[in-house]
Amino acid sequence: MTAWFGPFHNPTQLAGFTSFFAAAIAAGLAARFASNPATRRHWGWIAAIQLMLAAEVMLDLRYLAHDAIDRTLSAFGVYESRRPIQLVLLAIVALLAGWLVVRRWAAAYESQYARAAEFATFAALLDFAVETVSLHQVDAVLYRSIGPVLLNGWLWTATALAVVVSVLTERWCKVVASA
Repeated sequence: MTAWFGPFHNPTQLAGFTSFFAAAIAAGLAARFASNPATRRHWGWIAAIQLMLAAEVMLDLRYLAHDAIDRTLSAFGVYESRRPIQLVLLAIVALLAGWLVVRRWAAAYESQYARAAEFATFAALLDFAVETVSLHQVDAVLYRSIGPVLLNGWLWTATALAVVVSVLTERWCKVVASA
């Protein structure tokens, strides 16, 4: 007998979608109730990205991109020697990630909680980028099962939970400060 996950292919997809969707709703509510326009925009962007991540988990675009890259490499006859290309792509991802972290770290934030949520969202995006490059040694780690969910799904859940906790903490601090 096979397990039923509704519209989801597996427990990892279910975990990713529900986590990102919950984070999108939380960040959207934070944007709705933010008093400062800059903070409202910041939370709005986080909500939009989290919603896109939820959609990506359902649509599996990273796998489609990976398959397209593999077909292109095969067409040029370099599929078997793709490892150096993957290493270069991972280096580019790492350099871009480092640049973005340094750039955003120096940015002025109205809300430290939105900042924490932004970095958690960035970590999820980075995971998707690394997964798309698909170096087998990295995939072996990301696709390791921990219970019914792959490590990747647990990483998604942790990053989305960080967004939700940031929203709740910001809201709680505002309530306490106004009391």
